Amino acid sequence: MNVRNLSLAMFAVSIIAGGIAFLITGSPRVAVGVPAGAIIGIVTVATWGWLLGRLQDRYGVLLFALITVGKLAFYAGAFYILIGRGLVNPFALAGGLTGTVMALLVFIHLKDGARTGIPA
Repeated sequence: MNVRNLSLAMFAVSIIAGGIAFLITGSPRVAVGVPAGAIIGIVTVATWGWLLGRLQDRYGVLLFALITVGKLAFYAGAFYILIGRGLVNPFALAGGLTGTVMALLVFIHLKDGARTGIPA
């Protein structure tokens, strides 16, 4: 499984988790917060995974700086729109983001650890 398939699987899981959270709390802000956090978490892992493979290129440092600034702008805008305007519950957003990032990192480590000799 590659990062794209893992990301799609984690997004599907986050939608299901958002539905379960809605059934438990009855709050649409919580139900939307979990998948919204998952999207932000997927962007984090996917961009780092893509970028780490290109740091040895000729313009790797410049690319790193540009993508980092772009990601910070994306995070600021996403958090302002989602939390600042009260569209989602901040704790649900944080839970979706943290759960997705942690799960993706564990799955990537388990998948690549056996190939690289790093113990999982």
